[in-house]
Order: sequence, then structure tokens, then C-alpha cells
Amino acid sequence: MMGWSRRGYSALITALLPVIMHRLKREHTTGLPWSERFGRVQTQHTEGVWIHCASVGEVIAAEPLIHELQDAHPDTPIVITTMTATGAAQVHKRFPDVEHHVLPIDLLTWARRFIAQLKPRLAILMETELWPNLMLACEQAQVPVVVANGRMSAKSLAGYQRLPRLMHETLQKVSALAARDAEDAQRFVQLGLPEERVTLCGSIKFDAHVDASQASAGQALKAQWGTRPVWVAASTHDGEETLLLETHRLLLQQHPDCLLVLVPRHPQRFDEVAALITAADMTMARRSQDEPVVAETQVYLGDTMGELMSLLAAADMVFMGGSWIEVGGHNLLEPAVLGKPLASGPALFNFQDVADRLQAADALDIVDNPDDLARCLRAWIELPAQAQQRGQAAAAVVEANRGALKRQLAVIEPYWPTA
Repeated sequence: MMGWSRRGYSALITALLPVIMHRLKREHTTGLPWSERFGRVQTQHTEGVWIHCASVGEVIAAEPLIHELQDAHPDTPIVITTMTATGAAQVHKRFPDVEHHVLPIDLLTWARRFIAQLKPRLAILMETELWPNLMLACEQAQVPVVVANGRMSAKSLAGYQRLPRLMHETLQKVSALAARDAEDAQRFVQLGLPEERVTLCGSIKFDAHVDASQASAGQALKAQWGTRPVWVAASTHDGEETLLLETHRLLLQQHPDCLLVLVPRHPQRFDEVAALITAADMTMARRSQDEPVVAETQVYLGDTMGELMSLLAAADMVFMGGSWIEVGGHNLLEPAVLGKPLASGPALFNFQDVADRLQAADALDIVDNPDDLARCLRAWIELPAQAQQRGQAAAAVVEANRGALKRQLAVIEPYWPTA
């Protein structure tokens, strides 16, 4: 009976192929072979370790883990895959010497072809990348599967529980899972993962360190902009920018020299967001066009990839996007590790564990609307000692929760291929 659930899933993927192809082609970029979506890879590194990161956030989260694995096993080739072109760009930037491919669409024929050509001896999947056919192909090729930094939000659990047989079958193929916390672990077990295969490790996102070059670039930007207050709205989505521009309008009433650095999450929306800024009748400079920020500039559009940490380093205060709509938030630890006072909307189900820790330390303000956010930012501008205290508290939360990386490495090591 369980096999039928996977075959039903495969039939659905097949039926949706035109929609899937259209969406993938929208973000396809030169340099990413389209044939890889069908499992055809030209690899220089077989018999190694394959690490899969869905997109940008997972690549960034995996960076310290991958560097540690490279240092511990310099003779073992590592290949990284992503689902998105933006994720691929991050791999090329952060791991220029590592082979990258895009993950095939999850149909068994293509998954088997991918595994047969890559011949990995270990698969490491970051966070919640549970692809039934790909994991079956791993099982058939006797490739152990380890899930690192495993997370499962309540919303994801509810979705997966609609496919109980499929998820139970899929999770039987996981050799080990390094869970972020007890709630994540319990949710995986509820879906069918044997409890003895789960280890509580904490989130490796707490082990992230600030790249010195990014911090330096941010400080240089801040020096160019002078003493004016700067706030960054990071990783924003459709439906949020209009509200954030309204927030900025309210803020400008009492602090007319304030600068908003607006950084949309997805590059295909850069021009759309630029049009929103123009329609709001605000003066704008675009980073992609090297336009200078002058005294009259009200909004600086961060329409480049891979520079978010530099822009955050230039900020006095930060709002993290994806939280005023039902996306579930984005990585609150990116501004926290920089010691920035931090605000977010209430939709944080993808980062609830981090949000809870920050709130418990009085290091995160939850705001529901532009009026609330404007009041929060205004208070930080007018009470800099309070803003500094909030930022220090956020950085302290990061420091107090380090150590997950070592524990996750211990989960992976027993499955690492030997000569």
C-alpha cells in the first residue's frame, strides 16, 4: 500500500510538469545546464559526498558545516546541489572550488539517473529537503542519507500529515537526523522517522560568524552615508514593500534624514520593487547601478545578490521580512550576530525557536503594522542607548547557543565514506 502513495505522488508531479517547468524557467540563468533538471550531470567528482541545500538560506546555514567537513576530510570530494539559481550563485561565491549542480525534478527515472552518474557515498540533506523519489533512489543505490540541521515547522507538519503513508515511507530512508530542537525532533518522529535515528543538536545557524570582508564593506558604506539613521528591511516579499514604504514615510515625518535600505528576497522582483518606490514618490538610489546615496536619497534599493550581510552591517537597526505575510520569516540570526536591534512581523513559524530565544532575552520586537514599526524605529533613533542594549542582547543570544556545529558533525561522521 505504501508504494502506491509514492506512485500517486509521482503521478501528481508528472501532471504538474508544465507548471514546474514554467516556474523553473522563470529563474533559470545562463551557466546552469537545463539538462540537470532531468538528472543529467557531468561530474568530475564521483564516489564522494553530496550535500543538498534548497536555496540561499540553506547554503548560508550550511557554510560552517561544509568548511568543517572540508577541513576534516580534505581528500573526499564534496558536491553541492541547490534547487534555485540564487542558491547556485551563493554556492559559487562561498565555495568557488566545489562542484555544483541543480537538483533534478523529483521523478524516479531522473533521480536514479542523477544518483547513478554522481555515485555519492553519502547524501547530506539540509533542513527539510525530503524528496521521496530521490531518497528511494539513494536507498536503491545503498547511499546513506543524513538530514543536517533538521527542522520541521508546525505548518510543514500539518502539510506533510496530509500524506502520512508517503512521509512514513520516505522517512524510513533517513539513516540519521540532526534536529535543531525537541519540537523539530518530535515532528519528524510523528511523521514516521524512528526515534532512535534522531539526535538533538541545536541549530548550526547559531555557529555562523561574520565574514570580515562583509563587515568591512558595511562599515565603509555607513561611513559614506554619514551620521544619518539607517534601517534595513531585509529579505522582503510581495505585499511587504508597500507597508515598509509607508513605515518609512511615517518615520521621515520626524526624522527626515533617515535612510531605508530595502533588500527584496528574490532578484526577479528588483525592478518591480523599484517601481513601487518610484510610485511612492520617494527618491531612490539603486545599488546594482552604482548610484550614489546623497543627502536627498530616501531609499537605497539593495538589488544585488550576496550582499545582504554587508548591507546589514551598515545598518543601525533591522526589520526582517517574510514575516508580515505567511512566508514564516527569514534568518533572524543574520542581524543578531552583528549586534543589531531587530524587529520582525508575527509570522515566524520557520524560525520560531530562534524568535523565542531572542524574545526571552528582550532582543526582538514583534510589530504588526507600519505604525508599530515606525514607533519602534523612532524609539531606537531617539534612545540610542536602548538600541545598543537590544543589539548587544541579540548578539549574546547567538553566542550563548553556539556549539551545534560540533554535535552535528558527530552525527555525520559515522556515515562518512572511508577509503
